[in-house]
Amino acid sequence: MKTHWETQNGFKNHYIDIRDKNLYIWENYEGDAHTEMGGMCSFEEFISGKFHTIIQSVFGPHILDEILDMVKILNSQR
Repeated sequence: MKTHWETQNGFKNHYIDIRDKNLYIWENYEGDAHTEMGGMCSFEEFISGKFHTIIQSVFGPHILDEILDMVKILNSQR
């Protein structure tokens, strides 16, 4: 099961991780941990729409759908 996604846009690196029944999303500049910004939400918050807009904008609608499907599968296994 895929639980990690990353992409690069210019100097920015973008990441998504699914772990501990939460979704984590963050970015940094050129891999520098001192420039990291991000957030997290529960599976329920994500299913309800949290971070959908930014994920669709940065990763694309197909990745948003892939992540949403994975979160729904993992949420049903709780």
